Amino acid sequence: MGDVADAGDGQSRKHKVLMDEEQVGRTLARMTHEIAEQAPDLTKLALVGIQSGGVDLVVRLAKLFKTFYSVEPPTGAIDITFYRDDLDVRLGREDGQPRARSTICPLT
Repeated sequence: MGDVADAGDGQSRKHKVLMDEEQVGRTLARMTHEIAEQAPDLTKLALVGIQSGGVDLVVRLAKLFKTFYSVEPPTGAIDITFYRDDLDVRLGREDGQPRARSTICPLT
């Protein structure tokens, strides 16, 4: 992959692009098929992602399941803010309080 210059703040920086959009799409498709191979019954599958980037990931995977297998598993989200070992480093907020997000679990 190539380097991409980023001058959004007036300074020129280089970022290495590890995967382009097409490669990410292929990787997610492979992940979908790998999960399907391990799941005996896709109708009983649920996908739960860690807030916040993991939630976007499971939503994309659920759409791929619908495309490839005509089954769209329910998706959920879990917040691990208070279980992180780097919580004190990540508290860049002025009030010093962590920002917790919601946990949504589609399993009953």
